[in-house]
Amino acid sequence: MPIDDIYEVVTDFELHGQHCLNVYHFKGSNNFASLNDLINAVIDCIRTALLPALSAEAKLINVRGKTIYPALSDESIISGGAGDVGGQAGDSDVSFAAALMTMRTGLGGRSNRGRKFLAGVPEGGISASRITTGELALVLAYATCLANKFISNTSTYPYFIGVLSKKKMKAPQSLSALAAFRNCTSLGVSNVLATQVRRKIGRGV
Repeated sequence: MPIDDIYEVVTDFELHGQHCLNVYHFKGSNNFASLNDLINAVIDCIRTALLPALSAEAKLINVRGKTIYPALSDESIISGGAGDVGGQAGDSDVSFAAALMTMRTGLGGRSNRGRKFLAGVPEGGISASRITTGELALVLAYATCLANKFISNTSTYPYFIGVLSKKKMKAPQSLSALAAFRNCTSLGVSNVLATQVRRKIGRGV
């Protein structure tokens, strides 16, 4: 993974028969890393921090990644195991409800911020459309794990997590993926329950 190559990593969860995807982008920080190392580092945060926050109805299907700059590579896929399910007893909230992870780059404007919708929040972790203090702490552990690996400790995990602006890659700017990428400076979690309507069962049918 050469310096300044840009990578796309997709996490794929199943909840109530729906696939709930999140797309992350990373930049290589040295020449001593591989795509599978990056995918496994993300999976480690999922297994140790995110899955313990989710309902047992949520299941990790796979995490897949590819190089998107300077050239498109073949996709590498690592599948989840039989035990890769949420650690919270009880039902999940609906498939289109989610905890919202925020991504900041230190620059203003929507093009320089990111969001990830983390589905599978248990019903017991929600009160009055807000995420309870205990559940929020569990989800925040996932954001902290990612930040510790890909913001604070890139000497060990040689990738920077960031925000890739697809808008800047289109005309009139037509920037490369490298020029449109901004390193994250912080990751956080909102205490307000978020929704992503396209995950609603039956939408588009």
